[in-house]
Amino acid sequence: MAGSNGINKTTIDTVTLSGDNSGLFGTVDIAAGTLEIKSSNALGHGMVTLTGGYLTITSDSALALGNNVDVSVASGITLDAVTSGLTTSVTQTLGTLKMGATNLDVLKGGNFASSATATLVVGAVSLDSAGGLSGFNVGSGMQFTTGAVTSVANESLSVYGPGSTTIAGLSLGTGNLTKNGSGTLTLSAAASGWTGSTTIMDGKLISMA
Repeated sequence: MAGSNGINKTTIDTVTLSGDNSGLFGTVDIAAGTLEIKSSNALGHGMVTLTGGYLTITSDSALALGNNVDVSVASGITLDAVTSGLTTSVTQTLGTLKMGATNLDVLKGGNFASSATATLVVGAVSLDSAGGLSGFNVGSGMQFTTGAVTSVANESLSVYGPGSTTIAGLSLGTGNLTKNGSGTLTLSAAASGWTGSTTIMDGKLISMA
């Protein structure tokens, strides 16, 4: 596929893209169901907007991705393997992440062995919900690693689920941080411009700053 019109995924089924769509520059919107990608250029060069559906990245090795992602409705990103029972850990990397007042599921697919870790890395995260609450639900066997998380208007952040999350700095203004679920949240860089509260309801919070 090529051009600037993008892709609109509105059906509840799973659609798989495995070819070279490097000529595609429009937005890829996933409003329902699952859009599964199996190649580095499957998404083209445009923004990915998650408006109610799931993006699944399926590969036994890292793909050369980097698309920016905008999440405005509860949605998810799943990493999966092609090979059933894959014991090798795999890391996939996307671009920046923008979050509205909603939750993003970050999940490991069923083809990975229980011993394997699936890692999703994103760049800088912007919380943009007019002072609302954004959440990351990180599933079992997942490592979710982000760049600095910045609020636009004192938004709050909730991190939950059994998986592990690493955040390279927080700037939430007067927004609050809540840690829930059995997983571990690691703050790998110092917070900046943040005067809100921190609540640990479950799991572990590690500050390396």
